[in-house]
Amino acid sequence: MLKALKCAHVSMAALALSIAVGSPVSAIAQVSPLPEDQSQPPTQVADEDGATDSDVIIVTAQRRDESLQKVPIAITAITSEQLVDNNIYKVNDIEIVTSGLTMHNSDGALQPYIRGIGTTANLAGLEPAVASYFDGAYLPQSLGVLSDVYDMESIQVLKGPQGTLWGRNATGGAILYTTADPELREFSAEYTQEFGNRSRLLSQGVVNVPIGDTVAIRVAGQQNQSGAYVDNIITGERLGDFNRTSLRGKIKWEPNDRFSAVLTGDYYDNYDHNNFRTLRSDSPLCGSCALGVGTPAPGFYETTVNDFVSFNGESNSFTNTSTGARLHLSYSGDVIEISSLTSYRDNLSVGSIDVGNAFVPLFDFSTRAAGKTFDQELQASTNMDGWLNGLVGLSYIDDKTTFDGVYTGAAFAPLVSLFGVFPATDNAVKTNSMSVYGELYLTPLDRLKLTLGGRYATDARELLGVNNISSATAFLGNPALAGPFSAKATFSKFTPRLVVAYDLDALNIYASYNRGFKAGGFNTPVFVVPDPVRPEVVDSYEIGAKYVSDDRRLTISSAAYYYDYSDIQVTVNNLVAQPTIQNAAKARGYGGEVDLSYRMLDWLRVYGSLAYVDAKYTSFPNASVSILTPTGIVGGTEDLSGRRLPNTPKFSASFGASVEKELTSRLDGNLNVAARYSVEYDLQPGGGGPSRYAVQPEYVLVNVSGYLEWDRKYRLGFYVTNATNKKYYGDRTLITGDFGGLLDQVAPPRAYGLRVSASF
Repeated sequence: MLKALKCAHVSMAALALSIAVGSPVSAIAQVSPLPEDQSQPPTQVADEDGATDSDVIIVTAQRRDESLQKVPIAITAITSEQLVDNNIYKVNDIEIVTSGLTMHNSDGALQPYIRGIGTTANLAGLEPAVASYFDGAYLPQSLGVLSDVYDMESIQVLKGPQGTLWGRNATGGAILYTTADPELREFSAEYTQEFGNRSRLLSQGVVNVPIGDTVAIRVAGQQNQSGAYVDNIITGERLGDFNRTSLRGKIKWEPNDRFSAVLTGDYYDNYDHNNFRTLRSDSPLCGSCALGVGTPAPGFYETTVNDFVSFNGESNSFTNTSTGARLHLSYSGDVIEISSLTSYRDNLSVGSIDVGNAFVPLFDFSTRAAGKTFDQELQASTNMDGWLNGLVGLSYIDDKTTFDGVYTGAAFAPLVSLFGVFPATDNAVKTNSMSVYGELYLTPLDRLKLTLGGRYATDARELLGVNNISSATAFLGNPALAGPFSAKATFSKFTPRLVVAYDLDALNIYASYNRGFKAGGFNTPVFVVPDPVRPEVVDSYEIGAKYVSDDRRLTISSAAYYYDYSDIQVTVNNLVAQPTIQNAAKARGYGGEVDLSYRMLDWLRVYGSLAYVDAKYTSFPNASVSILTPTGIVGGTEDLSGRRLPNTPKFSASFGASVEKELTSRLDGNLNVAARYSVEYDLQPGGGGPSRYAVQPEYVLVNVSGYLEWDRKYRLGFYVTNATNKKYYGDRTLITGDFGGLLDQVAPPRAYGLRVSASF
């Protein structure tokens, strides 16, 4: 706790210094305070300094519309305009403008880490530690359900545990993706087309159609594709390309100013030819090399995997199809607001990968993962003039996720000849989750606000498995063990939230305590009943301050925190590169963040953020790691106590500038530069083992974009991502045994192109 207070002192000192000197560094979103009697942004009115009330950012972090400056939570809020200006078209890209966040998309799975807390395993029934919500609906699965973002209202990154208002699986934080609603009584349409290198092609369209005064329909769609950037020097094949199709429709009915209903349907189809690793080691650190069927790739953007065709009809690929529907009902009375959200999502993901990294189909593996999720949320909140208000909610989630694995490589040919197709096992995990949550908001003094909240959640999980004769013979040594097996476990926890906030108009300060809880579950795929993975718990303490200058040109958000983290669900790799979860005993983390935005001139805004995170295992004596020996890579254990948590750079920074200038009465210009800097960090616990191979080196990424706009309708622009052509990694892995090797998944090189759009 002493270290937390030291961080707090540094954070407050930085805030005071920034205010004193008018620092020209900023956060991604500049805000100005809302008038006391308004819950929506006021009319845009320019003052004599050129600042406007359009800089107000409305967030829903506390499940109601509030000004970002007034919310006692560390938040990065990215508006729809900022997403376009910073060339953010896929989820991973939001880290370039978000301090304390690292975002990976490995093998089609969304893997965010906030302040050192996250999950890299994509296992049935073991959900991410950073919760994702799409239009308020919880996304329990990390595989494929969300990649591209388009026609968005905003993205909000809530930092630190959010176990009360945003679920039981939010030990690291929550990310809220909100799409644009239909607009009543106003027709509008927009079309965007991009052309770029590596066969880049993006087509995006939005149409908003009013029907009378009370109904409107909004339809948005996107086709997003890009070519390959990795050469297979064995087969001549090129890898790394993708092709994604998205479609979303919304209908809104608002018969009066108290009631509204929004019905949403969406479809997403993704083909990603990037499900492979690049082998970097030779024999004896390469199992396939020792067998004479593997060789390391010499170039950074090269690989040597085979091009087998699996049951999905593709090689080294990941395909995903996701459909969803949501119905949001809301009623706003004089003193109470009631809302209901009903959602359903059906997700299917199919992947194929050469787990042995041989140039012949020897150790090839295919997977099929499917998920069906039903989510019902009910909420009521008060809006009274007195000193007491409150919020109460109920949440029910029914989820079933299945995982089927099939070995198709020649190494398993004897079993295939005996038993036909050789599935590893069929696993399914059913989850029923019930939660009740609530908060009380007390204002005993005019400027003082107290928040007392909590959530009680119960998760019941059931593992259902089936082994056929071939898997029972090969893995269990007894064909009589073929057949179904099952296991059950229930996890319950109360997660409180306490906040003290004081409003000084220009400066808002707060102190909070939050508990986060991530439910346990079962490792999959398995052939026998496993011991359940225990739930993880984090207790976090935070102090913060949010400042906006009188002329609304300068905003600063500052936070310092400390947390205790126990029974941590840690991802490790077994002999066949299949992620599994083990519980580490304890960790602790502390750090601080500063986000600033400064409108230096009417046409120039600069912004930036700094994040410092010191997060380490305090007890992890028997961590599973990979060890390099003279005869190969073997599995072993290492005491990782004192090592940093993975995917957690100790220091990271984001910075940039935005220029918006009227060139003539009909022509406007825009130029944006955004950059992210990160020090070195581990990609796996302990860097994968004593060799520390699984490490992301220090790097800087720079994106540049701009456009010319005629008559506020037509745009001609350009974009450049990874402008310096930095070589860095999406992932690095050490695998033991016959499948062994030092393996990389490289991130894309520089991309550039032109963008044209028209709006009506």
